[in-house]
Formats: sequence, structure tokens, C-alpha cells
Amino acid sequence: KEIFDLAKKFVPSDLRVQRMDISQIRSGKTPEIEIGFNATRQLEYIKQIIERFPNSNIGILVHFGNEVIKIKKYLETEEYSCAENAPNNRLFLTMYMKWI
Repeated sequence: KEIFDLAKKFVPSDLRVQRMDISQIRSGKTPEIEIGFNATRQLEYIKQIIERFPNSNIGILVHFGNEVIKIKKYLETEEYSCAENAPNNRLFLTMYMKWI
């Protein structure tokens, strides 16, 4: 819920997004916001979060769809996998949501 609430702040003039009802979504922790990282440090930080919170549902908000692919490729080089048979402690899923 908190991630959707934060995401809505990125597009304050988009009335369709602002009307999204998130009241039925379960609450979670307040999102962490980090700024000032270069691309390499961003990827390393994402990996640290994943390792710190294994088997958790972690949402990462990015500006462009190609950034999802960059994160996926990085995690695969770090021996994480989207494969169905990947061990739970190395499994991740990607989801791309586009707000038009």
C-alpha cells in the first residue's frame, strides 16, 4: 500500500492514477528512499536489500522499463534467477507496470 501511495506522488497531475483506490491493499513498511547513487551503487544496494530481507516482497520503483531489464540482468550475474526451479533464496520475479 505504501509503495502505491508513494508512486502516486510521482504523477500528481494524472487523475486516473490519483483515483486509484488503494484502501483495500494491506499496509506495509514505509518505503526507503535513497538518492545520489551511481548506477553501479544502485544495483549493489538493491542486492543488499534482497539479501537483508530474504523471501520478502520488495518493490523497486524505477523511471523507465529498461531499468527493470538492467536490474534483472545484474541479479542474474549475481546468481539470482527468475526460473521456476530456482531455489527460494535465489528466486526473484520482475513486473513492469506502465502508467499511461
